[in-house]
Amino acid sequence: MNNAIAFPWHQQAIILHSQRLLQSFQHWMGRSLLDVSGSPEEVAQTLFAAPFVLVSHGIEADPTQIFSFAEKDIIGIDN
Repeated sequence: MNNAIAFPWHQQAIILHSQRLLQSFQHWMGRSLLDVSGSPEEVAQTLFAAPFVLVSHGIEADPTQIFSFAEKDIIGIDN
């Protein structure tokens, strides 16, 4: 297994997407999705290891067909 698969939170795109997910949740729900602090990479890792299922999709014509983020439980990776 390569590092990009084993440690997705090390990828810059995942780090940025994790920040977008948290900011969007805060904006629309008026509360934090996670109580987390640390470096952007640590935040991305915490989100990936969240104790709940989290998926997101893109803004394509049919966004339900392209998932852009899935936390470890939904894709079956033990952390």
